[in-house]
Amino acid sequence: MTLLPAYDNVGKIHRKIFGENYRKEYAYKTKVPIIRLSQINGGLIATQRGGGNQSKSLRLADKNGKEWVLRSVEKYPEVLLPPNLRETFARDILKDNMSAQHPFSALVAPVFAAAIGAAHSDPVIGWVAPDENLGEFDDDFANTVALLEERLPVGPTDNSIKMSKKLVEDNDNSVNADMLLKLKCLDVLLGDWDRHFDQWRWLAQPT
Repeated sequence: MTLLPAYDNVGKIHRKIFGENYRKEYAYKTKVPIIRLSQINGGLIATQRGGGNQSKSLRLADKNGKEWVLRSVEKYPEVLLPPNLRETFARDILKDNMSAQHPFSALVAPVFAAAIGAAHSDPVIGWVAPDENLGEFDDDFANTVALLEERLPVGPTDNSIKMSKKLVEDNDNSVNADMLLKLKCLDVLLGDWDRHFDQWRWLAQPT
């Protein structure tokens, strides 16, 4: 299968203006595993739509109540545009710019995270098979390439807003500045500029 061969179906002038990016990688024929939600961890059931800005995402839960996330590899950046521009050439330009993101970059991040001693998930990118566990979200996710991972691989954590409140409420609470700096540098290295508040998770640890 190929992911998004349209990225590579452009001429020399287009490439000169908008860049080569990872067009070839999106057009390569590749093999990915099949994601069958009903056969993973006793069955993953869709619970609600996620809050991603550019990817379609879905919250899932297994039989033990553990949360998982299914996130489309294809990006839909038109949501960043004003409504009156979403059906214009601006959408096409913005969509084409998504070829600057490597389609399998999420598989590299855990390797770097482990190297600096940071907690991380172990995502899988695969083809989502039609499954009754998708429920009402079947049309959006079945027969697409998506990333599947545990939402909270290290257990209960706080998002950035809750963490900030805890810092204010108790002076004994503090941030591990060394690890935070390492993680910020990792974001720069990977080019991950658009994390929203819920993507940063904070784990409480005794000192």
